[in-house]
Amino acid sequence: MKNTKTIMNEMNDADLASLHIKFILPLACGDLLRGTEPMDEVARYTIDDLLGNLEPDAALLCLALCAQNIAAHAASVPLAVALGVEAASLVEDYGPLWLAHQRGTLNMDDESVQDVLSHVPEDLEGMGDLMLALSSILRTNASAPADLCEILGHQAHMHRDYAESRLETISASPEAAAHASANVIQFPRRQP
Repeated sequence: MKNTKTIMNEMNDADLASLHIKFILPLACGDLLRGTEPMDEVARYTIDDLLGNLEPDAALLCLALCAQNIAAHAASVPLAVALGVEAASLVEDYGPLWLAHQRGTLNMDDESVQDVLSHVPEDLEGMGDLMLALSSILRTNASAPADLCEILGHQAHMHRDYAESRLETISASPEAAAHASANVIQFPRRQP
């Protein structure tokens, strides 16, 4: 998704803060990484539940926000730096769309909507791969960040599979494509 900047303005700090608050999970990830909250079974269940209730495009944005926290926490690890760069790019691409949709100011034609959707599975896969790889690296040093990366990486891959399935359905059915273009950018539908 590369044409977003022509559709939306760049995000500012207030927009970024708004996204963190709306999704809640990025804030919780910060607490887990700082050790102010334990990475226990309740935390694992809550993360899975919060992400599992999101549509793939919203999950991608939420994962990218969480990844920014992880990258900042593990800044001495080169792969974490790469994760941070990728996450920042995804937040810049998808964040303005989510906010515009939430505010009711999203104005995109069907072709632009299809373009947005077509990149979601690929972006989820890349985010999941980076998180799982970083989990392996962090496993020797700290368990909570490694566990968090592992959970988020698996969630990214599950959402990728669902997003690919939805895209195939849209491609196969003109009615589904019409319905999807009317309801695409699902971000605010299932807020945490």
